[in-house]
Amino acid sequence: MRSNAEPMASAAAKSATAPSARNAPRRVTRQEQWAQRRLERERVAQRAQRLRWVRRISLFVGGGALLALIVYLSVMSLFPSSTASLITGTGTYTTPADGSVRDGMSCLGSEGATEHIHMYLAVYVNESQLQVPANTGIVNGGACLYPLHVHSDTGDENIIHNESPNHATYTLGAFFDIWGQPISRTNVLTYTADATHKLVFVTIDGNGHKTVVTGNPLGIKLTEHETIYILYDSPNVTPQPFTKWLPGE
Repeated sequence: MRSNAEPMASAAAKSATAPSARNAPRRVTRQEQWAQRRLERERVAQRAQRLRWVRRISLFVGGGALLALIVYLSVMSLFPSSTASLITGTGTYTTPADGSVRDGMSCLGSEGATEHIHMYLAVYVNESQLQVPANTGIVNGGACLYPLHVHSDTGDENIIHNESPNHATYTLGAFFDIWGQPISRTNVLTYTADATHKLVFVTIDGNGHKTVVTGNPLGIKLTEHETIYILYDSPNVTPQPFTKWLPGE
């Protein structure tokens, strides 16, 4: 008679080995390995392609910016700088400019053509107007002219011409340096202010706006059709805008 022990032992053996077989990792087939490697190669190729595009775009943008900069600098070199320098003068000269460079202003063989504006200067001392000398800023009968000068034509007295070769901003102090006369808050020409002799500076712009200058008169900027009053001990003089400009002024 066959014993039941063998089937029972066989079943027990299968029962004991079944869990380990189920838990064992499945071997990857060769086809799956090839597929996985192909996918990795595709990912690497895609990353490389993205990097190439980034480099190309960077070179394009950088090259475009460089080209734009070169074009901009080339164009700007054809025109004067838009940044105007400010020439204020020192207010300490006592002799007229003689043709040498003064305050950075050269005496030119012809009038500058970049700027051409006019201002009227009214200097009063003890209620009487003093005349700005004709040909101030014009040397040797016109051999050379400073950017700031006064002509000798009738009707052009006391009119400062700013005929500059550049876009510099000139001030009253620069003109007084060309004239060769001192000027400060308390001094003009040979006159010094004190408790009984007031020195007042007044500007009237081209639109008629009047300003009493309280700062340093050296810094009064010269603007088109400006009227500048310097009043030493002249309390009865009422500043008015100058209007008798010559044709072309």
